[in-house]
Amino acid sequence: MHKIQNHKELATDNLRRDALDIADNGLWAIDTKEAVRRNFEVSEHGIRIAGRLYPFRVGGGIYVCGVGKASYEAARELENILGNHIAGGVIIDTKPNKPLKRIQALNASHPFPDVRNIQAASVLRQKLHGLGERDLVIALISGGGSVLLASPSSSNLKEELLITRALFHSGANIKELNTVRKHLSDLRGGGLASLVYPAEVAAVVFSDVPGDDLQFIASGPFAKDETTRADAASVLYKYKILDKCSLPGCGLVETPKEEKYFARIRHSIIVSAKTAVEAMSSRAESLGYDVSSDPLKLSGEAKKMGEEVASILHDAPRGKAFIFAGETTVVVSGGGRGGRNLEVALSACQNLKEEELILTLASDGRDNGDFAGAIADEKTLDSFLKHGINLRQALSSNDTYPAFEKAGNFIYTGSTGSNVSDLLIAIKAK
Repeated sequence: MHKIQNHKELATDNLRRDALDIADNGLWAIDTKEAVRRNFEVSEHGIRIAGRLYPFRVGGGIYVCGVGKASYEAARELENILGNHIAGGVIIDTKPNKPLKRIQALNASHPFPDVRNIQAASVLRQKLHGLGERDLVIALISGGGSVLLASPSSSNLKEELLITRALFHSGANIKELNTVRKHLSDLRGGGLASLVYPAEVAAVVFSDVPGDDLQFIASGPFAKDETTRADAASVLYKYKILDKCSLPGCGLVETPKEEKYFARIRHSIIVSAKTAVEAMSSRAESLGYDVSSDPLKLSGEAKKMGEEVASILHDAPRGKAFIFAGETTVVVSGGGRGGRNLEVALSACQNLKEEELILTLASDGRDNGDFAGAIADEKTLDSFLKHGINLRQALSSNDTYPAFEKAGNFIYTGSTGSNVSDLLIAIKAK
């Protein structure tokens, strides 16, 4: 079974089949349900989470909370494992889902907040308020969670929307973006840790941040924040955000710093970009490729990244494969539609030679639209030319989605229920 739903349509030669097979292996390695099954176990003594036993406590309950693109799939599988041991809880995902039995499942807007985010975050706050030291909170934290933890103050919603949109369009990276986000809501940057205090917390993390820095994954709701309001203000100043948004100022808040809030919190990263890269590298080696991988390589401006990877591939010997993970940025200069993976692929396409291929993929299945990514190779370029698509114009106007929609060669997975970062495979025929 393939995670890439249009696998058959795309696999028209050996090089493409290999690339798609490698990508599928990576997606299966980060499958949310499988990750939960590997890391949760119930016994008569308690619940073992990522190798640590949490004993059942008389007078205490087990509560589940979650935010992000993997939260629903994780919560659903957790209900199957823990059953009636769950006293209650709430998760906020980016997409609508069927109701769960013991955990309230909500959804809200992504990547920019609207009133649903405020409402969902308010429910989360109410559910977690008033817990005691004998209670255990199982927190399911995944990428996409930052925007779902919007401040429950409607007066701040417009301000946050303007600021985050301007940061996106200015090409701010994920750490810069989340530095600001942490200081726009009292639920981020350790805010949930202070809310559930003095309960014990087992925070299970599906990382989408290069380097797996806990304070930036979903803006670190249970992690002690090392940034300050001044750091957030510096990011706003760097990109001239207040001027772009015509705002006289913004209501930055400080994040909780007291050690007591974090003393009973344990984070376990159970899935990350490294998980996917290792699985893809293993599959590429089994197919006979000489593999080089770097889970932190995929960064910088998307257009330049496409050119850079194509150049690396030119200089490589036959049978070489490069596996990258990370997150590029797009500086928006036009009014088109598309995402960073499509932009990398389209940029690479005009620079690739015969028997070279680059596959780009958003691990959550959505590259700012319903395409997950695309394949760039000689066949894709021929299709662009056949359909009269001007690649330079599409790139300059950030209009990559219509280009691939018309010429094909896009990757479709649907929502994967996982999210670790973007993935890139570059291979040269053996």
